[in-house]
Amino acid sequence: MQKYISKDSKVLLLLKEGRDLVFKHQGIKPYTLDLQTMYNDDFLPVHAKIKDELAQGKKGVVLLHGLAGTGKTNYIKWLTAQIPDKDFIFVPNNMIGELAKPEFMSMLIEQKNSVLVLEDCENYIAERVGGGNQTDVVGIILNIADGILSDVLECQFICTFNADLMDIDHALLRRGRLIAEYQFGKLSIEKCNAYLKSIGKDITVDKEMTLAELTHIDEKEYKAVDDKKVGFGFV
Repeated sequence: MQKYISKDSKVLLLLKEGRDLVFKHQGIKPYTLDLQTMYNDDFLPVHAKIKDELAQGKKGVVLLHGLAGTGKTNYIKWLTAQIPDKDFIFVPNNMIGELAKPEFMSMLIEQKNSVLVLEDCENYIAERVGGGNQTDVVGIILNIADGILSDVLECQFICTFNADLMDIDHALLRRGRLIAEYQFGKLSIEKCNAYLKSIGKDITVDKEMTLAELTHIDEKEYKAVDDKKVGFGFV
């Protein structure tokens, strides 16, 4: 079984200082990732394509979607160290609307051949039904990833979301524009038990579970109790 351990890597965050947009470098701590244990088998060839296309290509979009807690963010953090020749620009959810501003385009010219990461961005890449900021963002993604600007900026996108793929703007799914699309789900029972063993848990499960559920399987949860009761309780 092959394990992948990232080295220290740096990413850029798109932030706002006053009225100005800025890129800030941030370090990411080394992260151990065992693809064969932490993800279902059908993800392995998808990962190989993603890594190859991001390393060698100069345009396109990667769509990673599915249940929360299935390892999308962990995978992206680890991926930043696997492609050291490229900068990964993380765009916080509350900053995604800034992509449509001319100022951002000027900044991106200075960061050619980068990978832009938009997490939980379903509200911005949903099927276009009218004007507004949402439509502008989809248009910018298409232009940077596969339009005239792609030859100038040579940038790619990774978009993550929890919504159904059918709700996403179909223009992003066009062949030649889409690098890869993968729906993350619960791990198979076999994978669940292999992962639990790998992290030193002396227990087994008999149902499919998410990576987050398995990692925190021993922890109690705080949940709101029945409406007839007051306060919170353990479950």
